[in-house]
Amino acid sequence: MLIDKKLKLYIFAICFSLPAALFIKFLGENRYPLLTVETALLFFILAIFSLVVVSISSFSRNTALFIIGTVIFAYFYEITPFLEKFICFFEQWTVRTITGIIIVLVISAFSRRLKLSDWIYFGIAAFLTLSATTIEAYLKITRDNKVRYEKNNLVHNKGLKPVLFIIFDEHMSIEGIPENISGAGILKQEMAEFYERFNFLYFPRAYSHFFESSLSIPNALNFTANPAIRYLEKSGLRTKRLLMNRAFDFLKNRGYVFRIYQSDYIDFFDRSNEKIEYCFQYYSGIEEIHKQDFKILDKSLLLMGHFLSAIKTGEKSVATVGFLVSLIVGDRINDIPIIGAPYDRLGPIRTIPAIEQLKKDTNHLKSGTVYFAHLLTPHHPFVYDELNNLKKDPRDWFGPNRWFNMYIYKRDLAYEESYESYCKQLRGMYNWLNEWFNQLSERKEFNDLIIIVLGDHGSRITEEDPDNASVLKNPKWDSIAKDSFSVLFAVKGSQFEKGRVDIAKPLERLLFECFFYPQKLKVESSDENYLTLNLLNNKLLKVKYDNW
Repeated sequence: MLIDKKLKLYIFAICFSLPAALFIKFLGENRYPLLTVETALLFFILAIFSLVVVSISSFSRNTALFIIGTVIFAYFYEITPFLEKFICFFEQWTVRTITGIIIVLVISAFSRRLKLSDWIYFGIAAFLTLSATTIEAYLKITRDNKVRYEKNNLVHNKGLKPVLFIIFDEHMSIEGIPENISGAGILKQEMAEFYERFNFLYFPRAYSHFFESSLSIPNALNFTANPAIRYLEKSGLRTKRLLMNRAFDFLKNRGYVFRIYQSDYIDFFDRSNEKIEYCFQYYSGIEEIHKQDFKILDKSLLLMGHFLSAIKTGEKSVATVGFLVSLIVGDRINDIPIIGAPYDRLGPIRTIPAIEQLKKDTNHLKSGTVYFAHLLTPHHPFVYDELNNLKKDPRDWFGPNRWFNMYIYKRDLAYEESYESYCKQLRGMYNWLNEWFNQLSERKEFNDLIIIVLGDHGSRITEEDPDNASVLKNPKWDSIAKDSFSVLFAVKGSQFEKGRVDIAKPLERLLFECFFYPQKLKVESSDENYLTLNLLNNKLLKVKYDNW
């Protein structure tokens, strides 16, 4: 049975307004301007999509009711966490049960001819629903929440040397880079020259026990190698709060003040630490899309990709469609926007504000200060070339790492191309590192500056899925998957020797020795089980070294 014009209009309103409300909410939460050409294009595409749905549903009333029910359910499924803030005594299943009842009532209303009162009720419900999920969220766009915390009355101990402590996310070790990748040999040589020129003690064969940041970083900072220890707890939609940080405890007990530059993934900011002076936090980064010189269509696709990955129904739908399409087109799926290309990740672009702030702050190095940064570079996608220029076409970014990707494609081709892009981005990163360190070295404070730089895991561009257990059982360099577990580790300071150490040591141990036994960094040891919680007691953490 054909549906009437009123029902067609209602279907269009539902299919357009509810996704639009979620999209506006998404823009507001991410501080992205609402009135831009790229957002207008997406609203236009949504309108066309809604018209297509109306056309499909116009031949059957049952199809129309099914579409209405599905869209409304998906919408309420997405905003359930929002509702729970105001209905805190309801469990999630209760809210969704109420949602189901509402859907049934709405659909049953179409079993009879709609009256004017029906439209009034629907209009009031739509207004309340849209305003509740958009207005409050979009007001956040006016709030500058990059500088998360600032305290100006802390005393800096002038007897303590400044510390620059950086975690470069997804930075593998020098010897972990495959020899057969184009340009790898030159890159490895340039990296070694960088650390030698600036008097580092560096470890080209260092490795982590973990290939995930959520395990690698907390274990490294706590000098352990135990995946069973719960170091993180969820403190937001994306953010995980670090519950324990022994590296920070050591520095705090020495009298250091902290300046933190972090992403919204792992939260290193601890309010109980009275020595934190400043915390700069960079977020999901879609505001950087608006700032960059991308084509309008690419900006729209980047917004759409990030939006779909931010909502549960969108992420699952894209994954399902992507898998089905990959069965047909194979490795050419990477040529398809949203489904194959990395339009849902910005990687190092996100890090730009933190890098700029960190460079600005280190123009005036303060004694007794730790400048700690977690930077998403050279993390995928590979958005920069070897000259550190931003690649303007997202289809050239080679987005998700291979073990994340469920799609079917030619493994050998994807491996080599991804690694070539990774190496170019890594080389570009060292271009700006050279520029930055050349500026730092011109200051008299540079000779006293203690620098600790490390990665958290390898490139994770793998031909096979990485396996934690294989490394934990046999932590020897020749037997580990270099792609996933090899990591950067280098230190500079008067308490450290300088030069290259070709000993395969785990990251957790290297960081432990860096703090507690600097003289042992160059010594090989067969005691792989030294990393125990019993070793790390308060007495040991309070040991003071003159060089620190």
